Amino acid sequence: MSTLNHAGISISQIKHQLIVTLQGDLSEQLLNVFKTRVLEQIQQRKAKIVVIELSAIQVLDLHDYEELQKLIKMIALLGGETRFIGFQPGVIAYLSSVGADFSGIKVIAGLDDVD
Repeated sequence: MSTLNHAGISISQIKHQLIVTLQGDLSEQLLNVFKTRVLEQIQQRKAKIVVIELSAIQVLDLHDYEELQKLIKMIALLGGETRFIGFQPGVIAYLSSVGADFSGIKVIAGLDDVD
């Protein structure tokens, strides 16, 4: 397993999977760095599945969520698939209340559930 760390972002690889952990408060800058790092690592490491771990994220607004949806599409264009772990119940409740589109979002209970 290899790991890449950047403030607020940790990327590890297990076989053909990238495990990406977001930590702390999200900002526009962090999201942009996050998207760039993930796409670079997919290409460099030939990853097929990206697991995005969000359990440390307590607040996720609609804009940030939509940026994650864009990332899912970019990952797909590189031949990868995305799975999420750790959405907080409050985040889900908020996103649902503001009419977020959950289509295309694949959530797993844990790393053992990755295809």
